[in-house]
Order: sequence, then C-alpha cells, then structure tokens
Amino acid sequence: MAMRRASERLDDPPATLFTRPMYKAAKTLQIRVSIDEIEPGVWRRLILRVDWNLEHLHLGIQAAFKWWNYHRY
Repeated sequence: MAMRRASERLDDPPATLFTRPMYKAAKTLQIRVSIDEIEPGVWRRLILRVDWNLEHLHLGIQAAFKWWNYHRY
C-alpha cells in the first residue's frame, strides 16, 4: 500500500462525507391553536404531519375542538 501525502488526503474526501444528511427531515410539526376573546382561554396542541395541505389542517383543527364541519347559519 503506497503512502499518500497529507495534501492528497485533504483534497480527496471520502464520497460519503457530503452525500449523507446530517439529520433526518421532520415528519411532524407541533402547533398551538387557540380561540381569541374567550375566558377561560381555550386552546389545543396539535401534532400534524408535514405533508398535510390546508384542507387536512382545517379538518384537524375541527376534530381537535370536536366541531363537525358545519355552521348553523
């Protein structure tokens, strides 16, 4: 096995050094949803998937507050 000079070793990093991520991407996020102008304060902490769209978010918030996706008026 031939010895390599130090400068050659620094210029030739291993292939995996820059290809592996340093961390895993988050699959969930946590939000706090509260209702304004009400006493006592009402809020929910939700843990949601990051790939949800606005419709999923809407339905998730309604489920957390036990609302049924309708309005009386």
